[in-house]
Amino acid sequence: MVFVGRIFIIFTNRKEKKVKKLFLGIFVILIAVSLVGVFSLTSCKTEEAIEEAAEEAIEEAAEEVEEEAEEEAVEEEALTATLELWHWQPGENYKTALDEIIELFKAEHTLWTLDIFQTIGGGSGGQDYWTQFAAKALADEFPPLFGVLPGSNLHEYASKLVDITDEISADPEWSGWAERWTGNTEWQIDGRIYGVPIDKWDVGLWYWRDISESNGFEEPKTIEDLIALAQPVKDAGLIPIATGLQTIQQTTYLFANLVGQYGYPGLEQAEAGEIKWNNPDFLKCLTAINDVYDAGMYREDALQQGYTAMDLPDFQAKSAWSFWMGGDYFAGSIDAAEIGNVEIIPYPLVDDSGESCFISSVGQTFCMPANIDDTTKTVAMAFQKFLSSPKASEVFLKNAITPAGAIPEGFVFENPIIEQTIRKVSEVYEVNPYINDPEILNKLGELTTAMYLDQVTPEEVLNEIDDFMGTLQ
Repeated sequence: MVFVGRIFIIFTNRKEKKVKKLFLGIFVILIAVSLVGVFSLTSCKTEEAIEEAAEEAIEEAAEEVEEEAEEEAVEEEALTATLELWHWQPGENYKTALDEIIELFKAEHTLWTLDIFQTIGGGSGGQDYWTQFAAKALADEFPPLFGVLPGSNLHEYASKLVDITDEISADPEWSGWAERWTGNTEWQIDGRIYGVPIDKWDVGLWYWRDISESNGFEEPKTIEDLIALAQPVKDAGLIPIATGLQTIQQTTYLFANLVGQYGYPGLEQAEAGEIKWNNPDFLKCLTAINDVYDAGMYREDALQQGYTAMDLPDFQAKSAWSFWMGGDYFAGSIDAAEIGNVEIIPYPLVDDSGESCFISSVGQTFCMPANIDDTTKTVAMAFQKFLSSPKASEVFLKNAITPAGAIPEGFVFENPIIEQTIRKVSEVYEVNPYINDPEILNKLGELTTAMYLDQVTPEEVLNEIDDFMGTLQ
């Protein structure tokens, strides 16, 4: 009976999370004791010897628990730090979500004295944030955590960022939480990870289900079907596709989405010079993009409008049948009474030989500056990890944001747009939308705008990009 009492003492003096492990060890020990007891009947071992062996085994298990507790204490020693989260998202749902996540993070690190706050530098549709960003980069005055765009923005400033690849790989919990975004290489550099995204942008074609039903519009399966809808939708007094084309990302994303239908991971192979831009698949995709424009699917002033300036307001007001490019980024902006009316589909197929796919991109990515001090880095990296946790993801989801991190097991979705998008994207494959080289990106933008204006043909666009690539070698 002595060792039973010792078990009780150990149980009442250990952290709860260690007790389970200790209990398992004790359970194994008790089985062993029973077997030894049986053996003792034939070998004349004394009851005292059995009890002594059991106590020694229990003490060893207790010492292991104590050692692990001490290791944790070393990992989480008391410290004081100030952590500014500087980003471009002005939406109230982002601010609310991050404030709640900050409080949850602080509650998990009670030995740390933390001052964590957000600073919003301007919306992604304007230039305020990026003007400030360039100035901070030049002066090496980035705050401890700041938002970076995937693609060319990340590549341009990678030398000023902390590489966290090894830390994620060495932490099974973190790498498990991050599976939804570490497998997507569009924003990584040579396989290295320099930041943690907080959200995903899964881009599809949204349309109003009730408008389609009342007007007899069939869901388009191919580009030909989509173009056939142009006149009937306009006859109903609606804009067919409410998407601005002033910013090159809209055309780039659409181009990447269409070539993805033929098995390409996006435009990255052409950007790397592994394949020619002017190849049969790319040509028919760019031709399809031009055909959609020529069919009058967009507003007449689409080339003067950025996508955030027109697609969502027109779609919200139901003066447009559909929009493309926004993705579930706008899921929290649709009126609650109408949100169940939104249908999301992959962009229609160029032809029957293609396969449906979605553009899937990580959004705002929090990075650390290379000149960060060790104490602040400890806190900032812990916060980066927490951003991928199921706890953080649940907060994002409740604020109508699709998280990049782990979806909580059994989570009940409150927003049908986010639920629909996550489900449908998981059913097909995801395509990288980015061109990382800003020179190639700008050249493609210049040429596709000229294409829309009938100044060059799709084939001439691709030939000129191939010639331009030759000047970059």
